[in-house]
Amino acid sequence: MFRGVNNYSILWGVSRKSMISQLTGKTNSDDRLPGTLAIAAFAHNEGIDILRVHDVEEHIDLLKVLNNL
Repeated sequence: MFRGVNNYSILWGVSRKSMISQLTGKTNSDDRLPGTLAIAAFAHNEGIDILRVHDVEEHIDLLKVLNNL
């Protein structure tokens, strides 16, 4: 992943965003956790450095599992 000449860290803030609604059809933001976790798993695999999330405990569990697979 290109980080520029200064090798900046990359932050994603996609938790509960409307793009998840567009992908899943879930219009209520409280129903978008599964989609948010899927994007977080993708971000982890792509080497994203920082994730801004609403559901911290769920993301911690997700990353623990991914890091131990």
